[in-house]
Amino acid sequence: MSGKEYYPEYKGATAEQYEFALAHAALSERERAMLRTHYCELRGSASAQQIAEAMGWTHFGVANIAVGRVGHKIADVLDIVGELPAVGKARRPEFWTAYTTGTSSSEGFMWGLRPAFVEALVKQEWAACQDADSSGHSTRT
Repeated sequence: MSGKEYYPEYKGATAEQYEFALAHAALSERERAMLRTHYCELRGSASAQQIAEAMGWTHFGVANIAVGRVGHKIADVLDIVGELPAVGKARRPEFWTAYTTGTSSSEGFMWGLRPAFVEALVKQEWAACQDADSSGHSTRT
C-alpha cells in the first residue's frame, strides 16, 4: 500500500532547467555529496534518517535542513520560488519540492528525486555513481 503523496499537482522543472540549476546553484561539496548519496546509494528515494545515516550525520534534522537548502538554491536559480507549494499563514515555500517529491510510507516521509532532476544528474559528471577500488576499476555491478 502506497502512502500519501504530498503536492502531486506540482510537477517540478524540466531536465534542461535542472541542468542549468546544477551548473549555477553554487552547491557546496557537502550538498553535492548529499545529492550523489541520495541518487547513487539510496537509489533516489530516501527518508531524512536514511540520508543522515548515509552521510554520517548524527541527526535526521541535518538532512531536513540540507534538502531544503538545496531546494532553495535550485528554486532561486530557476526563479520558481513563487511556483512552489506553500504552507501556513505566511505561505512559506516548501523548498524541498523544487527537486523532490514527498510521500509518506511505513519508513516515514520519503523524498523521491524527480525524474527530470535524475535525468539532469545523470548528465552531470559529478553525479556519476562509480565505486572504484585502489586500481580505479569499478566495483559497482
